[in-house]
Amino acid sequence: MNVLVLFLILTLFDILAEYFLQKGALSKHGFKDLNYILGIFFIIVAFSIYFYILRAGHHIGVSHALHHGLSIAIIAILSSLFFENKFTYLEIFAIICIILGITILSFGESHSLGKHKH
Repeated sequence: MNVLVLFLILTLFDILAEYFLQKGALSKHGFKDLNYILGIFFIIVAFSIYFYILRAGHHIGVSHALHHGLSIAIIAILSSLFFENKFTYLEIFAIICIILGITILSFGESHSLGKHKH
């Protein structure tokens, strides 16, 4: 499977985990809240995917940058679509730089896979 697709799936599960954990944290039921349980479930799935990515021989530094860069870009875009957040030109430029950086990192990572496996 393409490394960028794996990172997109990882990021989706990570965002879902954060969303449900936030909802669970605000609940009066605490650890018994379904949102908290769903949040923990999505964390386990996300880090299982991350483990698979690392096990396939990807650099931890590049993997970490791709994971968090994608999270930042996707959350910014979704917040603009769903919550009508407005961005300044500088913020739009920064998001474009993040997306370009992710593209460059994933391109380099896909061509070096296997060379760094120990």
